[in-house]
Amino acid sequence: MLKNNQSIASDEQQMKSDHFDGTVREAITSCIDLSSTNPVQPRLLRGLAAQCAVNNDDKAALEYLASKKGNQLFQIMVQEQRWNMVDVLRNFPSLQRWNM
Repeated sequence: MLKNNQSIASDEQQMKSDHFDGTVREAITSCIDLSSTNPVQPRLLRGLAAQCAVNNDDKAALEYLASKKGNQLFQIMVQEQRWNMVDVLRNFPSLQRWNM
């Protein structure tokens, strides 16, 4: 699918950052669990804001939720509702348009 839609081979070296250096396949299979029912953690939201958010509003909201200032809202939105990665993608659509 990545090859057809984005011209990216799954074994192509695409991902390079301070936190990850690997192929697209490695990133998807080892770093992101879309089926997990465990709520996301603030550090994941920080990473998504820094590396993936292409919309400034989404980036600011993710940074706020991951901050100490946004902890109360994080507890209400993410922890109590048990958001997983799919919920994050639904609520921050610019993450879905991330170009690897």
